[in-house]
Amino acid sequence: MNLDIDHLRKTHKIAPYYHGLGMVRLIMPDCTLNFHGSLIPPEAHYIHSHRRNFTSTCLFGEVKNIYYNYEIANEPTEYVLEEIDCEEGEEQRLVHKDINLIYDREVIQHAGDVVDHYWKDIHDFECLSEHACTKVLFGKIVDVSYIIRDKKEDYLCALSNKGEAEESWGIIEEILKST
Repeated sequence: MNLDIDHLRKTHKIAPYYHGLGMVRLIMPDCTLNFHGSLIPPEAHYIHSHRRNFTSTCLFGEVKNIYYNYEIANEPTEYVLEEIDCEEGEEQRLVHKDINLIYDREVIQHAGDVVDHYWKDIHDFECLSEHACTKVLFGKIVDVSYIIRDKKEDYLCALSNKGEAEESWGIIEEILKST
């Protein structure tokens, strides 16, 4: 894939924006590029599922997906399960007020590695290198998304602060220059 900044600027479909999970997202005509790393701190980082299946190819850097299961608890816990629509300004809806989080597995992606995500997979994401870029191919919307949130933290929609496109372009350019 051509990651030249001038090419990306000329051919993108939707200008880049900040995503609260800690990435700058750039929508291209045939895919979505997610740029991760130390320049992009998360503000709304939750263990989550997705509304659709997707395939993620790591273009450079190293990223880790941490997969979880959960069970409904019979007594108070620190975690809540909520349903979200993944749309700017949306509100979360309570599904279960007390759940136990159960670690399942980790999958590390290096440059060239491909991971298929099923819409119901509940996972967290971590950039292991200074910077990384993943190319994402999304399927059709299947359902709503779920988040697992620590009850001590207030909910913040991951799309509530998309930032300015030029600032996001600057971050992308800096990441590309450093790789």
